[in-house]
Amino acid sequence: MFGIYFLSNIASENLSLNRYQECISICNRLLSLNTENSYGYFYRGTAYLNLGKANEGVVDLQKSVTLKEDFPNAWFNLSIALNQLGNYNGALQAAQK
Repeated sequence: MFGIYFLSNIASENLSLNRYQECISICNRLLSLNTENSYGYFYRGTAYLNLGKANEGVVDLQKSVTLKEDFPNAWFNLSIALNQLGNYNGALQAAQK
């Protein structure tokens, strides 16, 4: 079985290669092993966001910043997702973090 660190790296690589569905699948596996992995939620939420699924992205990105409050990339992507949903005040607040 793959370790959590290895799965996180695979998820990151799939995300950077625009393989969003593969990234989501890997993150699902990663999060089944460790539900407290902020990077798993970040990668999956960002993949959802890139697939045009802002609602799913917001849920995962909010979980990511809840687990790791000092995660600027997650806050930034959360602001983009909230903006896409028309939550401009929430998007501004997330961007300022």
